[in-house]
Amino acid sequence: MNEIKYAKVFIDCKTEQEFKEVWNSSVFNWKYFSDYLCQYYHKYFNIWWDSEKFNWDYADYLQKYCQKYKHIWKKDYIKWKLKNI
Repeated sequence: MNEIKYAKVFIDCKTEQEFKEVWNSSVFNWKYFSDYLCQYYHKYFNIWWDSEKFNWDYADYLQKYCQKYKHIWKKDYIKWKLKNI
């Protein structure tokens, strides 16, 4: 599935089941839309989270929308921050 078609299907997800059916980590554009996952799909964090693919430039979105899961992402955030000082 090409990236544009995938984005349309992905955006139309309204339930966790729909999200699970279309979620494909290898097709998702992590570079530009990691913030989108945090903001709109934070409820499904455990489904989409991948610390190696997540664009850490959007870490403020994790802080704002995924605070509940901070125990999962905080250690990786600190590693990224130290590498990018």
